[in-house]
Amino acid sequence: MASQGRFDCVPLGDDALLVRLGDELSEELNGRARSLADAVEAAKAAGPAGEGIIEASPAYSSVLVDFDPLLTTHAKVEAFVRSARPSVPGGEARRVVRVPVAYGGDAGPDLESIAAEAGLSADEVAAVHRGRDYPVYMLGFAPGFPYLGGVDERIASGRLKTPRPRIPAGSVGIAGRQTGVYPFDSPGGWKLIGRTPMRLFDPRKEPPAVLRPGDLVRFYPIGHDEFESMSREPGGIADEREDPCDSPSGPESAAIRVVKPGLSTTIQDLGRRGYQKYGVPVSGAMDRLSARLANRLVGNAPSAACLETTLIGPTLEFLSDAEFAVAGAPTPMTLDGEPVPMYARVRARRGSVLEMPPVGRGARSYVAVAGGFAVEPALGSRSTYARARLGGVSGRRLEAGDRLPIGRPGANLGPGDRDREPVRARTPGVPLYAAGETARVRVVPGPEADALGPGCLEAFASREYRVSADSDRMGYRLEGRDPLPMAGWGAREMLSSAVNFGTVQAPPSGMPIVMMADRQTCGGYPRLASVIGADLGVLAQVPPGGVVRFEIASAAEAGAALLERERELEAALIRGQPAPVVRRFVVTVGGERFDVEVEPR
Repeated sequence: MASQGRFDCVPLGDDALLVRLGDELSEELNGRARSLADAVEAAKAAGPAGEGIIEASPAYSSVLVDFDPLLTTHAKVEAFVRSARPSVPGGEARRVVRVPVAYGGDAGPDLESIAAEAGLSADEVAAVHRGRDYPVYMLGFAPGFPYLGGVDERIASGRLKTPRPRIPAGSVGIAGRQTGVYPFDSPGGWKLIGRTPMRLFDPRKEPPAVLRPGDLVRFYPIGHDEFESMSREPGGIADEREDPCDSPSGPESAAIRVVKPGLSTTIQDLGRRGYQKYGVPVSGAMDRLSARLANRLVGNAPSAACLETTLIGPTLEFLSDAEFAVAGAPTPMTLDGEPVPMYARVRARRGSVLEMPPVGRGARSYVAVAGGFAVEPALGSRSTYARARLGGVSGRRLEAGDRLPIGRPGANLGPGDRDREPVRARTPGVPLYAAGETARVRVVPGPEADALGPGCLEAFASREYRVSADSDRMGYRLEGRDPLPMAGWGAREMLSSAVNFGTVQAPPSGMPIVMMADRQTCGGYPRLASVIGADLGVLAQVPPGGVVRFEIASAAEAGAALLERERELEAALIRGQPAPVVRRFVVTVGGERFDVEVEPR
């Protein structure tokens, strides 16, 4: 009975509940996790009792339930989950998915070394690998990446000591008694024994992942020539059909052209939800409050797509009249060479050029245009997730020459959204980091805080950390003087389990890593703490090299801080009229030059 056994509910930050069913790798526990996630999703869809619950995602032996902390609480979500708990685990028939693999050679560079370890030939290792069906325990690490259990002990092999910087899409690997398939080109440390031509993740399909938790995978061998031909067929990893994330082509009635892209500029909204069970991260704006503020200033819905710039902004040419606003890290920007204010709705005319030099404080600015950027959504969001080429413009950073279509102003407003009255804001949405300062970021204890040993969380909160240069939208690596004391953990291995935006992981090095907007959906390091929702933007505005100090907060303090941020956002908005854009011209009459200013009515 699923009602028997462990059922621990613990917070994961202030916007998620983690349900832990056990610590073992077993198909029975995994079946309970899948059944619980399905039951929560079904109950959520059935009525108003699930208001505020966003999605439930299973892992090996746990379930993550994400929710909106402005609409519900941990206690209410726990009560809902317990009421939705199935009396027996799901007994659905399991699909068997056949996956072709070309073993060895360039496709499987580690096959020979595994064979040498096992005292077998390469052909024997391949035969053992394909000689059984593998259960899909969960999807994670990357969209569509399957964690498959049950590798024969004879060919089980540990990860590489030094991960490869690039593993080709379709590579089949082994890590201990797990095997899996890399759906995209990515770094990784699993030992590679072959490669499949099958595309395991395709955002053009629903669901986007070929595999799902609970399936059985049956590998079968193909030749290397067959691999090449199958990879180019529809559904193959080299299928070159039009990508749904490509920027729309053809003339647009309203658009912006990228003259210079800046250091790292992407299209972001508030992220994609409902796909974490397929290994797809939420992504979205790193500083969501600033993105929302910029959208409010131009009359957009909070979820409209805007530009996220990092440190050095872009140069943009308006191909049509438009209104825009910039929030977040301040930049001495100019429109046609004249200064324009931050935190204000500004009119730009066709042909105007906006230049955004390096920021003076913080790290990220957000450019919103009335109507939002109307690139094609992928999996319900326009947010760019570059690792899987999802959203934005071809799933990548902006490049010179990109044409960004603009939607119709007001078209993306939903019921209850405010009108376009606010045109200025008094203050930034969140505190902005400046060189020489120390950012203060509050955290709540994580699920493994106690297990890491006495004093670990306190040590974390008593030290200053510098954000490493090796930090990005996926994670902030922190550098400190001393490693964290983790005596309580020892050499213990943890089953991969959910992480979310703000999760603070404690890897064996003792130097913490904070998961950011593009983080993977699950991880195998203990979760020491979680950054509270109100301070995620504060941390996102700290650039590489910036100094951070963490403070422990209670769940009640985290909730109060989030409500205060919302009040600050409303209080910052000022009603009025947008500042007119003055057009300047040089006119020569009879050989004499005149500077002329024209102010539109």
